[in-house]
Amino acid sequence: MLRIDYENWPNNWANLAGHEGSATETPALPGTRSSTQPEDPTAPDLSYLKQNFAEALASFYATIARILEDNPVDLARLSELAAKAAAGDVTPDEITELQTLKVAATRQGRAVGGVYGFFLKYKPYPMLSEIRAREKLFQPPLGPVLVVDGGSVRDVLTRHDAFTVDPYGREMIKSMTPAENGGFDAFILGTDDAEKFIEDKTLLTTVVNKDDPAKITELVHQDCIRRVEQVVDASRADDQAQIDVVTALARFVPVTVSHHYFGIPTVEEKGAFELTLDMLRYYGTKVAGPDGVTPLPTSHTRPDGSTVDLPDSALGQSDGVTPDEAQVYEWIKAAFQNFFNNVQKDVEVQAQGVRAYRELLVYLLRELDIQRAALTAGDAVPDTMVSRLLKLQMGLADPELTPDPEVDPARVGDLRIVENVMGTVVGAVAGQEEATCRMIDSILRLKEGEFEQDDTAPLCDGQRYGSFEEARQLALNVLENRDVAESRWQLRQYALEALRLQPQAEILLRECREEGATISGSRPIRAGTLIFVAHGSAMKDVEQPDAFIVGRDAENYLQFGHGRHKCLGQYISPVILVETLIAVLALDNLRRPDPRPGESAFPLERRFGRLQLDDNNLYAKTFTLEFDLGGTTDRYFS
Repeated sequence: MLRIDYENWPNNWANLAGHEGSATETPALPGTRSSTQPEDPTAPDLSYLKQNFAEALASFYATIARILEDNPVDLARLSELAAKAAAGDVTPDEITELQTLKVAATRQGRAVGGVYGFFLKYKPYPMLSEIRAREKLFQPPLGPVLVVDGGSVRDVLTRHDAFTVDPYGREMIKSMTPAENGGFDAFILGTDDAEKFIEDKTLLTTVVNKDDPAKITELVHQDCIRRVEQVVDASRADDQAQIDVVTALARFVPVTVSHHYFGIPTVEEKGAFELTLDMLRYYGTKVAGPDGVTPLPTSHTRPDGSTVDLPDSALGQSDGVTPDEAQVYEWIKAAFQNFFNNVQKDVEVQAQGVRAYRELLVYLLRELDIQRAALTAGDAVPDTMVSRLLKLQMGLADPELTPDPEVDPARVGDLRIVENVMGTVVGAVAGQEEATCRMIDSILRLKEGEFEQDDTAPLCDGQRYGSFEEARQLALNVLENRDVAESRWQLRQYALEALRLQPQAEILLRECREEGATISGSRPIRAGTLIFVAHGSAMKDVEQPDAFIVGRDAENYLQFGHGRHKCLGQYISPVILVETLIAVLALDNLRRPDPRPGESAFPLERRFGRLQLDDNNLYAKTFTLEFDLGGTTDRYFS
């Protein structure tokens, strides 16, 4: 869920220096500097990463050692002076020295974070493997802690009192309107408060539950087949059989699910509507920016001195949008970037994210009004998360949903509905695009023999080495209506193992809230220290971690998180993965095209036939594969 730009993310983040011995607050850091602003004394020296790029990527530990040398701090003296300051036994000269040391400490902590971002951007898994070979977690003298061991990762993700989701929650809280929605100030993904969590979790699991996959499987299946059929038709016309998995399937099948399952309908061509007075009251005022107080601006000066216009976080009367597929995708992506990727508190990302989720919220309010009128008139409405919540509010809930008696319909107001739907959709849909691509890439790597396999090692009961040929045959079974349920179940195991080997993200972010908390024998951790929780690394704690083994225990898979904050998309995402896999594997002789001359393979892969992400290694851009016309392509996509 988290990757960061090592060059930019330290610029705005003020709380990276977690020094266990310091007794006073770290000084607040300035925001992003323009060319006219004074030099930031806490800005880390990361020049080694740029000037010695290949050397820096060769070893995480060697690079950390070098960066600590380039950003020095006298830790012994810092601890000594901090203790004296706490006891009130410090001279004016020592106070000045202490402040200088604290600036240096902040600088070093930010430098460590910069190294994490550098490796997460370019070589995440070699870094995590290097740490795993030495220790359960990497704990620098100053800066974030990086947890890599499976048991330690699960420990952190379940200790809500010690390790908070506030790094996400602080931004998610801004999307809520407690003064208008009945006092709800946090979405369940963004709170550690058990009482707040349980109430909304009870509500949401009534309307999003484990029985839903069976209800949407055929919908998703037909959508995947339809989209691939469009690609095949275009290939026949162009006599060039290629499919870009990103634009053909991965990006927009989840939007179909958001339409027909979550309840965010799309239209063929974007339109507009006027906001009501209530909508303007809820979302017509500005939202606070990175400091939590000053409203987000409508223009921003970048570090290079250039100025860009930003969308207004306050909506106006004419700002309603009826969205097409592309618009819904952009809303969800922008909101997700703001909530989960924006460690650096970049004001541009915040402004775009706030505008996106507010436009989505008012559109959902409009949809509620439309559906309420239909239900009042006795008309049917589509069965979605939105309509289920609305029916619960109106006392019309479907008996098969068996609403929990703890859920008070009077507490299910319009704003509580739309804010919960928005948060669920953003959390469940945004990562699906990359997950789909990573899964297919892993299946192709399986075909190409890239995964290790020890044929002499015994496998547990029910386990076997996967193969591309078996996965393809399972897909064809479904299309030929043969052993459909079992074939889909086996393909689900293929999808999860593919994503264990190539997860769509490597890190979840937490913050230590309990002064002196420890993880797996670590030194005491200062409250406010960021914790980088490598759930991608934790999935390597299995037998033959680099082998593609079908039938592993479900507990080995952490793609949807672990514990209380496990993603609500855990029920729906596997349906999208499996049905996409079925449609793609039905193409005859699916393969990577030959690379084009002069294409870049590293550091940011730009090779034809390989999954290409954006420059922050976050969002899929293109993933083009070849196939043959004729054979199974003609059989299933006539």
